[in-house]
Amino acid sequence: MNAADSRVASYLDDLARMLSDLDPTERDEVLGGIREHLDATLAEHHDDDAVVNAALLRLGPPEQVAAEARAGRPPAAAVTTAAPYRASREPRPRRTRIATGVALAPVVAMALWVLTGRLATLALLSGGSANDRVEALLPHPSEILLVVPLSPLWLVPVALVLAAPEVSTRPKVWLTVSGPAVGILALVATFWLDPMAVSTTLVVVGVVAVLGLAVATARQVWRETRA
Repeated sequence: MNAADSRVASYLDDLARMLSDLDPTERDEVLGGIREHLDATLAEHHDDDAVVNAALLRLGPPEQVAAEARAGRPPAAAVTTAAPYRASREPRPRRTRIATGVALAPVVAMALWVLTGRLATLALLSGGSANDRVEALLPHPSEILLVVPLSPLWLVPVALVLAAPEVSTRPKVWLTVSGPAVGILALVATFWLDPMAVSTTLVVVGVVAVLGLAVATARQVWRETRA
């Protein structure tokens, strides 16, 4: 049994224990309804911790479901007690996706700009252009502030994603790291030219790593906010 299945089983065990004073038939109906609800919700994502956590969060704590069962609600009502909660929270996944996109957009733009500037520098150097023309193509240190956590364009959407309970820790860490990472990359591209072969290789590898991190973050957030 994996960790996700263990949490579901623990949830159902806790609920069964809290309903031990009910008529066995009524208790079985409530537990059966909850189990069917979870099975249907997790049919395609039963091994995804984030999806399981979100499903249990929307369902509510066992104490809440048990209290509603004792209040005389039918099992179907107990299963769907999370419906108003889900409806009220439904905009949050969309906001989280938008915030993730807003936070990643300047990161991706800066990474591509650093790469373009370095490739243009190589082209000018190979043509024997003047150094001032080469330096004009490189990122200026002041422009790094567009990305690092000194810019509201990056900081505000990151804060929104960090506060989203439906997103797991890993993509939050990735998103937080992406801004400083591309800022450091821009600093390297600005101040490290010689030896050109080594610095360019590092810049290219860094750009690929930052873009890969951005894609992985976006995919993970999208998966977790689909639940």
